[in-house]
Amino acid sequence: MKNLLWILVASFALLQPALAQVKVAVVDIDKVLEEYYKTAEAKVKIDAMTLKVKNKIESEQDRGLAMLDEIQKLQAKAKTMNPDQATAEKMKREFDEKVRAVKAHSENLEAEKKDLSSKLQKQISRLNENILLEVCAYVKKYGETQGFDFVFNQSEKNPGASDVMYVKNATDITAPVVKALNETDKK
Repeated sequence: MKNLLWILVASFALLQPALAQVKVAVVDIDKVLEEYYKTAEAKVKIDAMTLKVKNKIESEQDRGLAMLDEIQKLQAKAKTMNPDQATAEKMKREFDEKVRAVKAHSENLEAEKKDLSSKLQKQISRLNENILLEVCAYVKKYGETQGFDFVFNQSEKNPGASDVMYVKNATDITAPVVKALNETDKK
């Protein structure tokens, strides 16, 4: 893809006199996403989802700690007692059951953490992807309505991720795209 882009750019350089009427624009998609109000809204949603997952996990961890506390109390009680054979066996069964319950809870908690984390990552990816697709569609529409022949991504923060490093006589449409997106969507 990048090689094709460079071939296209090199072709433009060779055909510069013939292409004097070609309109080229650049847009900093990273900056558009950063300043787009829907990105901030998505961040609020993501923070809320993350907090909900964190609280659920912490609640389950607290439950596990309470179960461990019960085991420790049972052990302390057993040390202070001198039970008969039947009582000792009953206490051992109760202790073993509680240990199995703690182990099962711990295993279930780990599985639930992985599941919740995976679901959260999918939701975050979906939110971010939807915003990016919306921005790209708007940039395309904006480029068409403004009569640009090409619109390239030119990132200030991450130049290595840009589609192009330099374009002579290109119009930077980042600010008008941000302004239009933020105004259009709120209507």
